[in-house]
Amino acid sequence: MFAFIQAQRFWIKRCFRGNSHDLRMSDYQVRTYKGFNNHMVLTCVAMQYVQRERMKNAQDLPLLSYNDVRILLAKKHERISVTIYPHTE
Repeated sequence: MFAFIQAQRFWIKRCFRGNSHDLRMSDYQVRTYKGFNNHMVLTCVAMQYVQRERMKNAQDLPLLSYNDVRILLAKKHERISVTIYPHTE
């Protein structure tokens, strides 16, 4: 039972780790609650878009990450500049 609960917790943590790192959930600089709330809402909308793209491409690309979807979106709209962060060890 404990292993089952721990496994569920892993996927929730992984989702929030993807949000906070790749979607910049924790990179807010606001002075008011309204600004903070707007940032969180936009981050959640971005998360929903990424999840839909991941589900749509699950058969072809099962390991598609948040950063991969961000790069694909930038390539789709060429005028958006994107910074590709190197993997650090």
